Amino acid sequence: PEVREKVKREKMRRGQNPYRPDEETRKRIAEGVKASWERRRREQGLAVKKDKPKPKPKPKSPPQPRTPRFNIAASLDELGRLADTAGLEVVGSTSQRLDPPNPKTYVGSGKVQEIKAAVARYGVDTVIFDDALTPAQLRALEAELAGEYQVDGVDFLGRRGKGVRSVRVCDRTALILDIFSQRAATREASLQVELASIEYQLPRLTRMWTHLERQSGSGQVKGMGEKQIE
Repeated sequence: PEVREKVKREKMRRGQNPYRPDEETRKRIAEGVKASWERRRREQGLAVKKDKPKPKPKPKSPPQPRTPRFNIAASLDELGRLADTAGLEVVGSTSQRLDPPNPKTYVGSGKVQEIKAAVARYGVDTVIFDDALTPAQLRALEAELAGEYQVDGVDFLGRRGKGVRSVRVCDRTALILDIFSQRAATREASLQVELASIEYQLPRLTRMWTHLERQSGSGQVKGMGEKQIE
């Protein structure tokens, strides 16, 4: 009692409320009240809300390697080496960024004229595309690039001056198949290359000649006949 009276007088001297508990006492009272309510709720079967634990920091994932950008120059350089392996002489290359590609000629009309000028200048007879071409694109490009070109000396018909020369257009896959065909040393290897070539050409034949879909049945046999493309 003497201590409490002394504390009360000290608080009054400082101008404080002598009956207000200090900070530590208030914390103990609050904790006691909270524990009492939680105990009562548990006894009554009520859910007790607990403080949510702080979420653990997610582990940092290792940095993903960047996807290397497509190198046009390196790809064309490799295509040139493939052409050299096939026995072709490379006289030049060109590229174009076009998104999406031209559905008719794959490249733009201006680029087609640029290639046609190079064909006339260097006497080119084969144009190779680094990407896959559809049958329609192959036909359109060959039609665009074919024409009358200046022929040095005498052409195969014995004519001098200008002559009509067709230009073969192919893509990387056709070039690789041509290389394998040249390098096939055994009959088995030749058959494997021929099979791969047929598998490559089959979808192109299917799209190029729709009239090859089916033959009509014979007069004595009812029903549709076999596919001509077979």
